[in-house]
Amino acid sequence: MGEAERAGRLPASYRPAIWRNTTPADVETGLIGIGFDLPDGQVLRLALPLEGARHLAEALLDYLDAHSAKSSGRPSLAGSMPPGIEKT
Repeated sequence: MGEAERAGRLPASYRPAIWRNTTPADVETGLIGIGFDLPDGQVLRLALPLEGARHLAEALLDYLDAHSAKSSGRPSLAGSMPPGIEKT
């Protein structure tokens, strides 16, 4: 773990982006598309395997929930998932 992570900071190697879209899963390839707008006007489009996308969703929810609990002082709801998504 680098110094930035220990200090609760995002390493400088990560580029800022704004979430743009998420596509339905491709039934033939098992990939799901996620798009991001980059500050330079480009769009970054990624095709993730469904299992990787599921892990991404779980990690995001866990980190967002932990951040909200720290910010608000409320108890954490770690592991909570939106309706229709099951944690595996």
